[in-house]
Amino acid sequence: MPQIPSDKQNQEERISKELISEKAQMMELVRKLELAQEIGKIGYWELDLVTHEIFWSDEVYKIWGVEKESFKPKLSTFEATIHPEDFQEFLKHQDGAIAGLHPLDMSHRIILPFGEIKYVHEKGILETDSISGNPRFKGTVQDITLQKTFELELVKRNQFIEETLKNLPLGITVNQISTGKVTYINPAFSKIYGWPEEDFTDLGSFFEKIYPNLEYRNYITNIILNDIESGVPERMEWREIPISTQQGETRIISAKNIPLPDQDLMISTVIDETDRYWAQQALQKSNERFHLATEAVSDAVSDWDIPSEKIFWGKGFHRLFGYPETMEYVSPDFWESKVHPDDLQKIMESIIETRKNISASKWTGEYRFQKFDGTYAFVKENTIIIRDQTGIPIRIVGALQDITERKEAEKKIEEYNERFNIIANATNDAIWDWKIDTGEHFWSEGFNRFLEEDVAGIHFDFSKWSDRIHPEDKQKITDNLYRLLGDPSIYYFQTEYRFIKKSGEAIYVIDKGRIIRDEEGKAIRMVGAIQDITERKSYEESLKTLNTRLEQINHDLEISNKELEQFAYVASHDLQEPLRMISSFLGLIEKKYEEVLDEKGRQYIHFAVDGAKRMREIMLDLLEFSRVGDHSEVKTKLNTHSVIQEILLYNKKLIEEKKAKIHLGRLVEIFAHRNSIFQLFQNLILNSLKYQPENQIPEIWIESQDEGDHWKFSIKDNGIGIEHEYHEKIFIIFQRLHQREEYSGSGIGLAICKKIVEIHGGKIWLESIPGQGSTFFFSIKKPF
Repeated sequence: MPQIPSDKQNQEERISKELISEKAQMMELVRKLELAQEIGKIGYWELDLVTHEIFWSDEVYKIWGVEKESFKPKLSTFEATIHPEDFQEFLKHQDGAIAGLHPLDMSHRIILPFGEIKYVHEKGILETDSISGNPRFKGTVQDITLQKTFELELVKRNQFIEETLKNLPLGITVNQISTGKVTYINPAFSKIYGWPEEDFTDLGSFFEKIYPNLEYRNYITNIILNDIESGVPERMEWREIPISTQQGETRIISAKNIPLPDQDLMISTVIDETDRYWAQQALQKSNERFHLATEAVSDAVSDWDIPSEKIFWGKGFHRLFGYPETMEYVSPDFWESKVHPDDLQKIMESIIETRKNISASKWTGEYRFQKFDGTYAFVKENTIIIRDQTGIPIRIVGALQDITERKEAEKKIEEYNERFNIIANATNDAIWDWKIDTGEHFWSEGFNRFLEEDVAGIHFDFSKWSDRIHPEDKQKITDNLYRLLGDPSIYYFQTEYRFIKKSGEAIYVIDKGRIIRDEEGKAIRMVGAIQDITERKSYEESLKTLNTRLEQINHDLEISNKELEQFAYVASHDLQEPLRMISSFLGLIEKKYEEVLDEKGRQYIHFAVDGAKRMREIMLDLLEFSRVGDHSEVKTKLNTHSVIQEILLYNKKLIEEKKAKIHLGRLVEIFAHRNSIFQLFQNLILNSLKYQPENQIPEIWIESQDEGDHWKFSIKDNGIGIEHEYHEKIFIIFQRLHQREEYSGSGIGLAICKKIVEIHGGKIWLESIPGQGSTFFFSIKKPF
C-alpha cells in the first residue's frame, strides 16, 4: 500500500525545486553577462592587494591575446604588457587608485605577444573582500582600439585640412548665410586683399576700404550684392575686379562665392590676377608687333596650333611664294600637299620623331615647297616646338627661308667638286706620302699651288710645309701628329687647319689620309691629301651668323604668339561695357520719362534693352568660346562621375523644377583639363533638360565605354530630337534651329563642346530621331 508523503517531504521537495530554478536562473544570468562582455569587448579583473593574486575573466585573456590555460596573470607580467610610452603615467594613476585617492579610469596601450598594439580603457575601485577581509582592487577593461584608431585618423585628417587651407595660395573665407558671421579666414585671403583679418567682419566698411572711389564702389557693390541675393551659383563669380590694398596698391582680383544653403554656409574664394591681367594688356600690344614682324622679316613665318589643327601663314607666304594675302590660315593637310612628294615622307618622319622626343625644342629641315603658280622652291625651315607640362607638342612656330639660289649654287659646286676630284686625283690635290722609317716625303703637284713654289717631288723633311701652318694652329697640329703616331688603334686621320701661302693669304685646308702600321702596330708610313676648304668654311660661318639671327627672330615670334592667344579674350571682354551702359541709360530714360512715353515708345525701349541684353549674352558666349583651348590649366586625372555629380548639384534647382530623372552608368577616369570637361558635360546636360516637349518629364542617361585609344561618352535624352539634315550644322558657332521665343540661347554652346572635344584629341557627333530624343556621343583621347 503506497505511502502518502508527509508535509516535511513536500516542503523539502519544494525547496529543492526552488534551489534548482534559482541555480538555473543564475547560470543563465552568468551566460548573458559573459555574452555581454564578449560583445562589448569588456573584461573583468580583480587584484588581491595582500596576496597579489590576479583574477581575469575570459574576455581579458582574449583582449591580451593569450591562452587561459598557458598564461598565469601576475602584476609583473601585466605591467610588462603596457606600452613603454604609457607605462609611467599608468603606474602613477594606478598607484593613486590603489591608495584610495581616486578611482582608476584611464586609457593606455598594451603590446600583445606578437607585437600587436591595442588601446584599452580600464576602470577600477578599491573594496574590502567580505570573506577574507583583504583589500581588493576590482575593475573592468575594454578594447577601444577601433574607436581610438578612428579618433586618431580624424585628428590627422583635421590637421591635414587645416594645414592645406592655411598654405593654399587661394584665399578662402567661410560665412554663415543667416548671420553673415565670418567663421574662417585663411592667411591667403587677407594677403591677397592686403588688409588685416579684423577688417573682413563688417562688409560695408570693408567695401569702403578696397573700393575707395565712391562712384565705382556703388557700381561694383550693387552688382556683387545683387548676384549674391540671386542665389544663382553661376552669377556669383566676378573676374578682374580692381581693388585697393591698405598700402594703396592697386590689385586685380577674381572672386567666387559657393553657397551651401543646406549647411547655412557661404564659401568665398579669391585669387590675385594682377600679373596675369597686366600680361594680357601687354599681349595686345605684342600681337600688333607680331603682325608687323611677319611683314618685316624676309622669311615666311607660320604658327601651327596643333590641337585646333590650324596653321597661321604670315605675309611672307604671299611675298615669297605668291599665295593670296587673304590666306592666313590653312590646315596641316593643305601644307603637306605643298611639300614635294619625293620629300614628304622623309620630312614627316623627321618631324614626328622630333615631336616624340620631349627634350627636343627645335626642328630644322630642307625640302621643296610648291609655290602658288605650281613651281617648286627649295626652302629651309627652322621651327620652335612648344610643349605642355606633360611634354606633348601643342604649338610649332616656324620660319621658311627660300634657299633656291643657294641650292642651285650648291648643285654647281657639286659639279665643280666632281671635276675637281678628277683633277685632284691626278695633280691638283696636295697628295703626300711619308715613309716614316726613312724620312722620305713625296709631294704631288698640288703642293706647288699651296706653297706657291715649285716643290713637287721628294723631300727628307717637312719644314717647308710646317713653316706655312698658321701660328695659332701649329701646336695643335704637332700634338695631333704625335698622338696619331703613338696610338696603334688609329689607322685613319682627318684634321683641319689654316695654311699661309707665300703671298700671305690664309686658307683653310683639310688634311686626311691613312696610317700604315707594321704587325706590332708601329706607324711606318702615312699617306694623305690636303684640300683647300676655304669656301666651305666661309659658308659655314655665314650659316652660323644666319642661324643666330633666325633663333633671335624665332624667340621674338614665340613671345608674340603667346600674347596673340589672349587677343580674342580681351576683345570680347571689353565689348561688354558699352552694352551695360546702353541698358542702364535706356532704363533711366524709361523711368524718368515714363509719363511722357506712349506704349509704342516703351515698346521701342524694351526692344533696345532686349537687344543689348542679347548682344551681351553673345559677348559672354564669345568670351567663353575664346577661353576654350587656354592651356594655362594643367591636365589632370578626372573622375567623370564626380564631375557630373557636381554639375547635378549646381543645377539641383532646375532639375527639381523639371522633375528630371538622371541615370548614371559606368563613368571612368580621364586625363584632361578639368574646367573644360566640366563645361562640356554641363552644356550637353542642360541642352537635354532644355529641349523637351511641353509638360514632359526629362529623362537623361549618361555612360562611357572603352574604345581602345579613346574613351567614348554618351548623353541620351527623351527630348524633341533633331532632324538628320541638321546633325552637322548644330556644331557651327551661332547656328540655331529654333526661334529665341521657343528656346533661349545664342547658338554657341555646341560649338564650344566641339572645340573642347577636339582639344582633347576626340570628336563629337549626334544620333537623333525627331520626337523620340537625341544621343550625343563624344570621345576623349587616352594619354600616351
